Amino acid sequence: MAITRAGERLVAVGPRGLIVGSDDHGKTWSQAKVPVQSDLLSVHFPTALDGWAAGHDGVILHTADGGKSWVKQLDGRVAGDTFKAYYSKNAAGPVATAALAQLEQNYKAGAALPFLDIWFESAETGFAVGSFGMVVATTDGGKTWEPWLDRIDNSQSLNLNAVRGIAGDIYIVGEHGQVYRLDRAQRRFTKTDTGYNGSFFGITGNGETLLAYGLRGTAYRA
Repeated sequence: MAITRAGERLVAVGPRGLIVGSDDHGKTWSQAKVPVQSDLLSVHFPTALDGWAAGHDGVILHTADGGKSWVKQLDGRVAGDTFKAYYSKNAAGPVATAALAQLEQNYKAGAALPFLDIWFESAETGFAVGSFGMVVATTDGGKTWEPWLDRIDNSQSLNLNAVRGIAGDIYIVGEHGQVYRLDRAQRRFTKTDTGYNGSFFGITGNGETLLAYGLRGTAYRA
């Protein structure tokens, strides 16, 4: 389950597509209209009205009314075919070819691959990350999603557990102690090996300090 703010409103997501909102600081809650029954793992609002939720079955949902109603923008069935077609058309070079091969493997067992986290820089630009190296991006508010498996230094297809913007930069954390930072000029996430062999589940900080935290209560500071 995850909870966030949409302006002054609280919005929480959870099992079987449950999304609830509170306008009185959590005293009472109302259930939203949601078009899926998949478990939802993350939610983020870059504005008071526009928000996104993501979770199992490759589901990404969008709301334009502060979380009262939601529409589906993506799921694993659509993503599998769309992303494989994208790389089949654009697979020039070994990196793109490897990305296509990873997608084939990821969706071999069906459409259940989860997105573990979602974060938006604005109402137009955002990222979702998940199991086996899945990372997707949008620049049009989720109307279209583009696979970024070829735009991250993750040749082992390690799980990507969280994505966050901190002090103007965008970071992804995941397995094997990896922290990835977006190089905006190259439109690519480059990695930093922290020396930790476990998984990071989140990252926070400010313009001076970053704190990545994860398995067994581990925290690393940069």
